[in-house]
Amino acid sequence: MYAEGSRAVVIGLDKSTPEISAVGMDPTADLLKKSIDGLQQLQRKGEELPAGMDLGVLTAWKDLGVLFSQGISEMKFRLQENGETFHGKYTPEGFQILQEKIKGPITNVKAIEGRLLMADFKEQGTRCRIHPESGPPVLCLFKSEQADDVLSNMLHYVRIVGDAKIDPNTEKIETIRIIDIERLDELEDRATDLLPQGTPVSSEFWVPQSFDDLVRAQEVVPLEDPSILFGTWPGELDDGFEELISELRRAQIKNGA
Repeated sequence: MYAEGSRAVVIGLDKSTPEISAVGMDPTADLLKKSIDGLQQLQRKGEELPAGMDLGVLTAWKDLGVLFSQGISEMKFRLQENGETFHGKYTPEGFQILQEKIKGPITNVKAIEGRLLMADFKEQGTRCRIHPESGPPVLCLFKSEQADDVLSNMLHYVRIVGDAKIDPNTEKIETIRIIDIERLDELEDRATDLLPQGTPVSSEFWVPQSFDDLVRAQEVVPLEDPSILFGTWPGELDDGFEELISELRRAQIKNGA
């Protein structure tokens, strides 16, 4: 809020780009204006999603809305550009409406709490598993635009809300299609036995490397003396390899193969 005693964040936009100054417009400011204007529409019931507002954008505004549970009562936006002032605001009520729009039309909404593990980001299917404190893990399905949200909560204790598929015989959840993920920091000490043990894998492990980079990392050097390979294959002359092959061939002929 822009009031005495309230917190405010001021963002200054770079004016040094010649192309921007020449035409008298700032694409960054225009993007911010459209984002704030879209947020105003998202907070109104019954309206369609604004143009350009996909699930990824909604999730970003949802993540910011978590601040309402941490003592923030209202967020106000004021954008000044070319002598004009554009206003917008974000309220707890609007946050609730936005969450409902993220959920969309669902048939069987369920919530599961547990530790999020085993993410799979393959092209044929994005999925992960949530491990509750009791009972078997549940397979979670998510869209590609939710991948960053899933990855940022990996290994943490979370609450997943989603559209669940229920086994009619056991009435247990077979799979759940993720709608929303909320990290439960106050429960982070639960189910810690599920966390990987030992030295964690360095983040560099997941960064694609060229063939030359791999050679240098593994300290592979060119073979300068080929003679060191002599005698290493096929081994001893009487190791029985040829006899074994002959027996296999005779067995195939006998069986008509």
